[in-house]
Amino acid sequence: MSSSFLTISEACANLKVCRNTLRTMIRDGRIRAVNLRPGARRPTWRIIAESIINQGLEEETTLMLDIRKRAGL
Repeated sequence: MSSSFLTISEACANLKVCRNTLRTMIRDGRIRAVNLRPGARRPTWRIIAESIINQGLEEETTLMLDIRKRAGL
């Protein structure tokens, strides 16, 4: 099985969310990602493309998560 990877910017464009929302989704386990620099001060994430396709969030739900994150809720 071959997985394709997306950068943070590419995944944000596909999901129509901001970078912070995507990072929250990675941290919460809703999106699967690989850290290319484990142990480094700043992680370099690559998103597993299938996790975006299979993650099951409808666009409205994703937009609401983004709005809540930006509003600090």
